[in-house]
Amino acid sequence: MTETDDSLGSLLGSMIMWRNDNDELFDQAIWEDWITFFNAVTVSDHTPLEGFQAVKQFVNEYLPDTIDTTELARRVTYNINLICDMRDDERGKASVWINWTAAISWLSSPDTFLVKESPFKDSERSESKKSNSRKKGFPIAKELSGKCAINFECVGDQREISEKQIRLIMLEFVHYYYEISGGDRDLENILRLLNPENDGIDIKTINWYFSEVAVHATTVNLFQALYVVNMYMLIQIPDNALHTSFSRQLTRNIWHTVYMPDEAGKQTEIWKNWTLAIEKIAIG
Repeated sequence: MTETDDSLGSLLGSMIMWRNDNDELFDQAIWEDWITFFNAVTVSDHTPLEGFQAVKQFVNEYLPDTIDTTELARRVTYNINLICDMRDDERGKASVWINWTAAISWLSSPDTFLVKESPFKDSERSESKKSNSRKKGFPIAKELSGKCAINFECVGDQREISEKQIRLIMLEFVHYYYEISGGDRDLENILRLLNPENDGIDIKTINWYFSEVAVHATTVNLFQALYVVNMYMLIQIPDNALHTSFSRQLTRNIWHTVYMPDEAGKQTEIWKNWTLAIEKIAIG
């Protein structure tokens, strides 16, 4: 694992930079978002899993699994999202979960901080124990799993999609879910941003994602096109409490689909509706 990481370092810097004149973070929005995510899980004290679910919402907002984020940070977010969907027996073997529980144990230990800094300390501890209070260092993190593997092959379908087509197909795709949601506000916003008459930052973002996925080609296959949509949705509607239940579930389903093996992904509702949108635009 690398010693430094730009995405993680930038976020950590924002989380520890305080204003000089009060007890607020310089970027107070980060704290407010964290409170929203925390309370969305439960307003009472969290279990380790509930706390981890709040962290998932936080990293989805600030460390999205897209090419805007460094590879290491993406792997952290990817693993956190996977772990939240695991069974208990699977979760206990995951390196990120092991690191999470080790961090909880370290922070909960009466030997981590000096007596005056922790109300959980036993005031009757011996002086020898007090002198060792800060000698117990933070647990060494276990290595993350390998890269987030995505299969860009689209076996059995040779259709290609251009940069111009992808926006129109995405509009058709999102509009379908907007209709069955009964007018979801997040999806309504996406439709407004992707309006053919709009040439703002969102269109430029999709075009950039397209060029990065296509590399030097002028077209992408059906799966690569869905991956472009996936990254845009992760930025615009991350899976957290700042968005509607319907729209964040849609983002989550698209994300799961792009990481599935080719044949499994093609069995999903997402893939079925994606190909229907393609047929309407690219063929019709």
